[in-house]
Amino acid sequence: MLRSDPRNPGHFREYTVRELCAIATELGFCVEQCRTAFYFDTRFIHDTHGRLVRKSLIGTIRNWVYRLSPAPLREGITMVWRKDR
Repeated sequence: MLRSDPRNPGHFREYTVRELCAIATELGFCVEQCRTAFYFDTRFIHDTHGRLVRKSLIGTIRNWVYRLSPAPLREGITMVWRKDR
């Protein structure tokens, strides 16, 4: 959900790999590379007031679970697009 706090507004929209590939094609780009990964460190989270809080044990466990999960279940997507000529 979106939040009213401008320091931590939440997500506006999350996309799947398939959706991003379709957008690239629609805009005239070719997807050269696509990588899914878990980029975050869940040992640290923001509380409801936007303060950084350490959750070391559960966060460490979550980090390992996320990193070992299959590619389609990972939260981060990085793509390299090339403009078709």
